[in-house]
Amino acid sequence: MELLSDVATKLMNEEFKKQMKSAKTPAEIIKAFSVKKEATKSVAKSKGGLNILAITACVTGVAHTYLAEEKLLKAGAELGHHIRVETHGSKGVGTPFSAKEVSEADLVIFAVDTGVDKSRFSGKKTYEIKVAKAIHDPEGVIKDAQTKGTVMSGGATGNLEVKSRESVMKHILAGVSYMIPVIVLGGICLAFSLGIAKAI
Repeated sequence: MELLSDVATKLMNEEFKKQMKSAKTPAEIIKAFSVKKEATKSVAKSKGGLNILAITACVTGVAHTYLAEEKLLKAGAELGHHIRVETHGSKGVGTPFSAKEVSEADLVIFAVDTGVDKSRFSGKKTYEIKVAKAIHDPEGVIKDAQTKGTVMSGGATGNLEVKSRESVMKHILAGVSYMIPVIVLGGICLAFSLGIAKAI
């Protein structure tokens, strides 16, 4: 799943798509897939910046979770904030927050399509949106979080009825998620075959 997650994330990257379109040989395609990007897990803030924590989680945890992480980190840096992102995806919980980071956080952003535990952020200013919005407009999300965020009441983890519906949907989509590796693998095989056909 980790390999498929990396591949799916690459396929959503515009620069990677350009490399694939311009590739003339199988070797160039393999080289494009082999490039490892150093992921920045946090960025330093400038004077007057905020300490921001963000959690990203999509239903399948394959691509959108990690793409949203990348977008939020980049936007946070450009806006001069210190931002840390905790991912909840196919690789498990990535770069978990320390108790000190939670304590010092000025703002917490939830870019999630599935339920996550929010109890540790009691008393913090929080803002929740769909993970897709964090991908398409990360700067807007951070700015909206500052103006529209609300303080989470003590120990609240969400309405029980809503949580129950989320739980049912999560189980249904978990079954669907098992199909994703097969679909992605088929797409990869097709891409390789087209690349080889071009070379021949």
